[in-house]
Amino acid sequence: MVRGPFRPDPPVGGAGWSSSRARRAARATASPVAAYTSAALPNFAAGGQTDRMATRLSVIVPTYRSPDALSVVIAGLRRQTASPDDFEVVVVIDGDPDDLAMYEPMVDPLESAGVRIVAPRSHVGRSRARNLGVEAASGDICLFLDGDSTPMAHVVEAHLDAHRSGRTRAAIGFRAEPKIGESWVDSVHTRGEADYERQRRLDVRTDADGEPPQAFDKAPWLLCYTHNISVPRSEVLAVGRFDERLGMKWGWEDLDLFYRLYLRWDRDGTVFEFVPRAIVVHMTGYRHLASWYREAWDTYDYVSRKHNSYADWEFLTPVTRPHEAIGRAHYLLTAVSALERAEGGRSETWLDAIEPRLAGTQSLWWTTSADTVRSRVPDARIADLSRRPGPSNRHFLMRFPPELEESGSLILIDIWRFYTDLDFSAFMSTVPDTVHAIFLLQTAAAVDDSLPMGREALEIFLSSFSRDFHCAIVSNADDTALGIELRRPEAPKTGDRGQQ
Repeated sequence: MVRGPFRPDPPVGGAGWSSSRARRAARATASPVAAYTSAALPNFAAGGQTDRMATRLSVIVPTYRSPDALSVVIAGLRRQTASPDDFEVVVVIDGDPDDLAMYEPMVDPLESAGVRIVAPRSHVGRSRARNLGVEAASGDICLFLDGDSTPMAHVVEAHLDAHRSGRTRAAIGFRAEPKIGESWVDSVHTRGEADYERQRRLDVRTDADGEPPQAFDKAPWLLCYTHNISVPRSEVLAVGRFDERLGMKWGWEDLDLFYRLYLRWDRDGTVFEFVPRAIVVHMTGYRHLASWYREAWDTYDYVSRKHNSYADWEFLTPVTRPHEAIGRAHYLLTAVSALERAEGGRSETWLDAIEPRLAGTQSLWWTTSADTVRSRVPDARIADLSRRPGPSNRHFLMRFPPELEESGSLILIDIWRFYTDLDFSAFMSTVPDTVHAIFLLQTAAAVDDSLPMGREALEIFLSSFSRDFHCAIVSNADDTALGIELRRPEAPKTGDRGQQ
């Protein structure tokens, strides 16, 4: 339901959503932030809401059981330097009739100021709430704010300027995370613009100087949180809006949307831009961390299976900070590029050495030498790191996809040389028992500055596996060490040098 009257249907057998109206109104009046919505509001509808192109930007704010926090968000929007002709405000009040009753004292002043109110009449979650906001919006740019993140004065103006520049498709604002003992009200309403640089340093995605990660354009969607980000409305519609299977539990619905936009924009990270003057301040509060982590891992598992590229999704987990995820993704994707450049210097002696060891088994290969492998092992399953991922080309760099558990042998060509020992150990923990043999092969004389390991180094590396595997050096006909073979204890050993 869009705009007034703000009266959802009463629950069956109940007295309606305003049965305790007087008590709730008294509580709202006593709230320390109630003055924010009772104060005079600018007319957000000044530009006219019947002509879709008349309003340049639509601010979409979902809220759930947090009327006081919404009051502070509205207060921040009331103080924007942008002209009211340039933007509208759409508030989506998520929740059942009892939840909606908490917002009743706010509705009339908001609607009188031209704020669009959307009330779905039930708890629909963040994704559905934002989709309802997109459907109700009349602007050609959607600016998504969280219901607990209040904007500083230049947020709307900064987002508009970014899109009017013609080079930006996704404008990413900053969110300051103040310490619990620090007054976020003071940060927003007293310090103001003079405090912007300090506020940027409080964003968990930035470095000590308040700057985004240097390589963020290599995986920009990892930083696209809907607490302060804008994108053309037409682009949101083009990729199917927010995934409504996400949003009831914590996390990932915003990254999922912007990953799909990233693919739509041909993986062009340059159209994502951080906007220094677009800053919101997060209102501090309590989280039940056990539930938060459970929900985060559940939704992470869904979204990482949904997309075909583990190489894009595996680096950001519920316990990884965003700048760390981008750094690791950039490092390993750079390694893949280096392997591609080294392709011409490789021989096929490594295939001669390994083919007899694969007789009668299904094999799965990670390589940038897919054509070479297919010419010699026609029935091989291949994760071709030199091609974009898709349903027939499952990518993964540090995690074994459970969809491929039936593979008997796993062969990693060169990419393993770029793992740290902790990365490699974490990867090995994901390989299922149905993979009975693992081959780590090196094929090039050098990849950039990385030289292949000699026999002595390989034997030292191999010895670390002896507790859990039967181990062997893989050599070619002239006894050059090409890599190592690891077999589970119940599998038959092969090779020229075994250790237990």
